[in-house]
Parts: sequence; C-alpha cells; structure tokens
Amino acid sequence: MAKRKAHKLLQPRRNGAAWHLLKTAVKSLVALALAFGVLAGIAWFGTRAGTGVAPNARYTVPFADIETAAPPGLDRRSFLMEVRYLNDLPETLQSVDPKLTEQLKAAFTKHPWVRAVDGIAVAVDGRIRVELQFREPALVLLIGPESVPRAVDRDGVLLPASAPTANLPVFLNRPVPISLAAGQTWPDPDVRRAVELALLYPCEKIERVTGYWNLTRAGGKVLRIAPP
Repeated sequence: MAKRKAHKLLQPRRNGAAWHLLKTAVKSLVALALAFGVLAGIAWFGTRAGTGVAPNARYTVPFADIETAAPPGLDRRSFLMEVRYLNDLPETLQSVDPKLTEQLKAAFTKHPWVRAVDGIAVAVDGRIRVELQFREPALVLLIGPESVPRAVDRDGVLLPASAPTANLPVFLNRPVPISLAAGQTWPDPDVRRAVELALLYPCEKIERVTGYWNLTRAGGKVLRIAPP
C-alpha cells in the first residue's frame, strides 16, 4: 500500500519534468525560427536595397573609371574600351549591383591579354579596382607566305597583333595559316614544343628539322635537341 502511494506521489513529478522539457524544446524551436526569419529578412532586404538604388546616380560608376593596369601596347582607357566592346557592356555600372563582381570577372577574362583575374574590389565611395595577370609574349610565329610575325604566350595562346615581338625567339618553321582569333590556343603541337624549348633554353631562333630541333643562340651557336 505504501509503495502505491509513493508511486502516485512520484508520477506527477515525472509528468511535470516532461512538461518542462517539452516547453523548453518548444521555446528553443520558436527562437530558432525567429532568428532564421530575421536573417532571411536581412538578406532579402539587402538584395532589394541593392536593386532599388541601382538607378540612383550616386551609385553610378563610369566603366572608363575602373582602376586597373593595362597590357603592353595599350593605355588603360583603350584597354577598358576593348573589354566593354568584347562583352557589349554599358558605359556605366552600379557599384551596389550584387552581381557586379561576377560580371566584371567574366568580362575581363574574355580579353585575350588577360591570363587571370586576381581580385575585384568595390570601395564604399564607389571606386572599382580590378587586379589582373597579363599574358607575356614567349615566342614569335611567322605566319603565312608574307611571314607576318605574331606572338604567342607560354601556353601557346595567340596574342593580339599589337603584342611586341622584338627580342623574342622566332620559330622558323611556318605554321599553316588558320582562322584563329587572339586569345585562342594555337593547336599545332610543334608550336607548343617550340614554346617549351624557348622557355628552357634562351635563344634567338628555333627550327624543327627531321629528327631533332635546332636552337640558335646569340653569336650563332647552335644547340641540337632530340625530340622527347
């Protein structure tokens, strides 16, 4: 009989503890839901705010005012004009556009002089800074019957016609003229191998002959290298 009474006395306590745990869990879930709602609201407001102020002249930045370096043979404004032309971009940008960084990275990457986009920074006052790596001429090709000199970089990428060719090794073999735009990789494996040799062995001329490569150094000394 005493055991039954003791059981009845303990039972409400157990139920009370369970109820307390349930209330605590519900409160925690409600708090989490509220916190999530607040964060989602802030994110939505930020996106809407950026979109809403886009037409405001206060946030308008001329594309020509972007701060960046220019590749060889081009001044900054001419370079930026080419980037705009290649991507059909407007004359002005909105510094608060949430897609601005992504848009600019894609635009600059398309230019044949650009090897990589290292970073894009938008200051509070609207100034835009773009950090770039440019391709460097590594070898001169003599293209077509007129032997038009064109430079390629270390990856065999054809550079613009304005790229400097002075003091670069010249590949004496005439690559077959093809319809290749600046910024595209020359597909001939001999061109790629000639670039590799030019980077490994400083020289003035490179020629592929039957069974080996001839590399002519300053002073006329010839280094003969067998194919790998």
